[in-house]
Amino acid sequence: RRRWPEFATLFETRDPASQRPFIVKAPFTSGEDTEHMWIVVTAIEGDAIRGTLANHPHHLLEFQEGQEVTVDAATLTDWLCADAHDSPLGGWTQKVLIAQNRRAKRSGG
Repeated sequence: RRRWPEFATLFETRDPASQRPFIVKAPFTSGEDTEHMWIVVTAIEGDAIRGTLANHPHHLLEFQEGQEVTVDAATLTDWLCADAHDSPLGGWTQKVLIAQNRRAKRSGG
């Protein structure tokens, strides 16, 4: 969240012809279930982020891949984009999951 302004600036100054994806991860809740899903950003309007779900949910069956959604920036759990040199920025939750998986493999778990 601390670096959210960096994402927002890159999104607002992007080349409209570029195919670089700008995606964010946010929680979606239905009843007792919460699932964090990636969203392809189509617009940022203040604290509201609009886009389409980038993945098919596993538990929240009322949501579908490609569905248009709006989330509040305060709820984001991750974001991912490329900088001007096509180097990835963000994706911190993925890095944590990969590191945990490596540790589990080393410990035999």
